[in-house]
Parts: sequence; structure tokens; C-alpha cells
Amino acid sequence: MKTTRGRETVDSKPGWRLPRSVVRWSAAALPAILGVFVGAGPVPAMAYAPETASAVRDAAAIHHVPTVPLSINGRPVPGETILAYNGYVLHMAYFPGSDGAPGRLHTFTTPDALEKFVHSRGGPEHALAKPSKHANPDTPGVGWRVVGPGARGGDGVSSYGWDTTGSIIFEHMEFSGCGLFLEKNYGYQRLTHVYGCMWPNDWNDETSSVKNSPYGSTATVLYEHTYYNGSTLYIPYSGFNHYLEGVGWNDRTSSFASI
Repeated sequence: MKTTRGRETVDSKPGWRLPRSVVRWSAAALPAILGVFVGAGPVPAMAYAPETASAVRDAAAIHHVPTVPLSINGRPVPGETILAYNGYVLHMAYFPGSDGAPGRLHTFTTPDALEKFVHSRGGPEHALAKPSKHANPDTPGVGWRVVGPGARGGDGVSSYGWDTTGSIIFEHMEFSGCGLFLEKNYGYQRLTHVYGCMWPNDWNDETSSVKNSPYGSTATVLYEHTYYNGSTLYIPYSGFNHYLEGVGWNDRTSSFASI
């Protein structure tokens, strides 16, 4: 057996040799590498390199592991992979599955990729465009109003009457607790400035479920920071999410828009 600088080679024949440790690694890693190319399910989290080259840095961005299936830039990955993106802005969309099947959290590192995906699924062309009108906390009833508290376990909105299209965010899961209604085409820039229902507390980082108007085409975009900044979560037309913890967005919203 020949050694080269203290490393054993495969055999003792002259010429260039791979160190035995490299050969062992290649044999162990080859099945996993081939599995990626033949589509054999999600990539193991430890083998996934985060695609952060196009992502915007944000030291305050702390992501949470979803309980629903996760894709990042179109690639199925384990839920814990999202933790590799802490410190980076991500743009997400949750579409429920058909016939009660679990949906998937589609996540992208750029806003353009998220908008292109949403549009391909029948949503607006520019889902992350800033809203044209902004709710004024001093004028309730003009574009927004408090609509809670609701009862846990119901549909959370039937008693409110959808007299106009829009979105409602709720304090608790299952559309319960205080609700904040926002009319379509309005945005609420700072949930630190909402008066009513939860006073003296504000609405910052208090959203646990959301529902869109069942009439017409209304979607919701949740933003991690005030003034429509940071990571985002898109809820599709006439859609809802009764448990934002499942997509890693419980108590995380600081501004939102009804589009």
C-alpha cells in the first residue's frame, strides 16, 4: 500500500491517485446526488445550499419552520431549510390544496419571481405593488374598521356582513378574537397605529389568521415590517388561512394590503 503525504491511495500503482477518503465520500454521496437529478423527492436539508445571491439582506428577518410542504425557488425542500435564510427577505404564497388536501408554501428569494408565480396561478400581475390608498388610523370607517371579537370555531366573518370586498386579519387562529377589516385597494402601513378592540395594545405582530372576501377577486399580502417592507406572504383570491402558524407567519405581521 502506497501513501502520499500520509494519505493512503486506492492502490500502489504509479501515477495520480484519489485519496481513499475521497473515494469513500463519493460512494456515499452519489445516490443522493443522482436522486436530485431524477426527482427523487425533496433534497435533504443538510445537502441544500441556500440560494441567497439574489435575496435582499435583512438582519431582522427571522423565519419559522412551516408545517405544510415547502418549496424554495420552485424546488421542494424540507421545512427546516427555511432557517438557512434567516437574515434574508423571502416572498411567499400559500395556496390550499384541492378537496381539502394540504397546500404548499411557495417561497422565492426575489419579488419578481413571486409575482410571476402568483400571476401564473390566476392572481394579479403585480401582487407586491404598493397599494394606492392607505388607511388612516384617525378615520375609522374610511377604508378600514375593527370587526371583532369573533367566536372561535366558526367561519369568523358571517356575522360581519361583507358589504364591500376586502380582507380581514384576526387576532387568533380560526378567525377568532378581534378582527381588522381592510377594504380592497387599501393598505395599512403601520399596525402599531390601530385603535380599538385590543386597546391599549396595538396590532403589531398580533395576526394569527386571515380571510378574504368570498365575493369578487380579493387577495391579501402580509408584510413582516411596517410600510410594506420585509418578507411577504400572499393569500390568494377568495382564500383564507385559519392557522398562520402552519406557514410560519403567526404573530409576524406589521403591515398588510388588500388587493
